[in-house]
Amino acid sequence: MKVNPFQFGYCMAPIDFWFPLPTVADYVAHCQQKQPGNHISKPEMDCDPSEWQEVWEIPRGGEVLELLDMALEAAQERKLLRYWEGDFREGPYCLFLPNPDSSAISLAAFIWKQENNGSTFVVSRVELPYLNDVWV
Repeated sequence: MKVNPFQFGYCMAPIDFWFPLPTVADYVAHCQQKQPGNHISKPEMDCDPSEWQEVWEIPRGGEVLELLDMALEAAQERKLLRYWEGDFREGPYCLFLPNPDSSAISLAAFIWKQENNGSTFVVSRVELPYLNDVWV
């Protein structure tokens, strides 16, 4: 059994502008369009594209869906998000952050907005202490 890495949950006032975060659906669709060996688009870099996977730790579509299931399970079972009613108005979106353990960019969190009152929720693998004081 895999250990659920999503240990941190936050609730805040509505967020209305999500660009440039990709939705999970858009991210998975993008992964499915790529040919084997291709990578997710990255900024221009002075290195061979085959090295990007090591720099970015980008999960493929199926892995993202598995991670989303784990994040939602953590949100519900561990009551990380006391006010989430289990629905989505927008999202969920993928949030990528620097990984301090590997010096790479990796999928760190999922963010979404619920239908009732538009509250925004974040479930993260890493603590985001600046969100501790923004509870609704």
